[in-house]
Amino acid sequence: MISCKKRPLQRLADHIVPLAIAANCALLAWPSIANDGTTVPHGFTETEIKAILAHGPYPTPVATDPTNRVSGMREAAEFGTKLFFDERISGNGKVSCATCHVPERNWTDNERRGVGIAEVKRNTPTLVNLQGGRWYGWDGASDSLWSQSIRPILDHRELGATARHVAQLVRNDTDLACRYRKVFGVAPSADDEVVLVNVGKALAAFQETLSTGRTAFDQFRDALAQKKPRAAW
Repeated sequence: MISCKKRPLQRLADHIVPLAIAANCALLAWPSIANDGTTVPHGFTETEIKAILAHGPYPTPVATDPTNRVSGMREAAEFGTKLFFDERISGNGKVSCATCHVPERNWTDNERRGVGIAEVKRNTPTLVNLQGGRWYGWDGASDSLWSQSIRPILDHRELGATARHVAQLVRNDTDLACRYRKVFGVAPSADDEVVLVNVGKALAAFQETLSTGRTAFDQFRDALAQKKPRAAW
């Protein structure tokens, strides 16, 4: 899976061999001489160390979404996972969220434009590292992940469903209804919109778990922060 995490480094001083960290993880450093004439084992000045340490630590702790009461809940993420891959959630029963957000393609589809029930006007954004965002969607139309999760369900070009269709699916499927009750503490409501909103919140709880892993740079950065010898890099 391709990592989408990009954290630029400030260019090191000319007497330091450049760190080609993001490209090939070749962490190179030469010993240098400090002002007092002693050898600096790692070869970085205090200014350079401060710049490097600013890019971490990773993963960064992120608070749960205050607008989503099931944010960070394991059962909600599991329920959201089931919904994400369920084609029955679409109006024609042939399209799921995973149709465009393909796990093996970094949660996108690598296409010029996304195609659900019909082709849309934009390409499919990745779902990686969404937790802690402020605006969602290419145009920033949603200010929460759960509300953004509802939009493609109702869009006639994407999943082409309705609140009634989604609510009836959850109510009538034994497994989905059981998971809904476990997460929200009540059976699926008779109010279609309430069920749809909660489906969006469960989908958001799942998407919050999608993040890039640690890289060789993170290991290097943390070792430098802990003043470990170069061998630990």
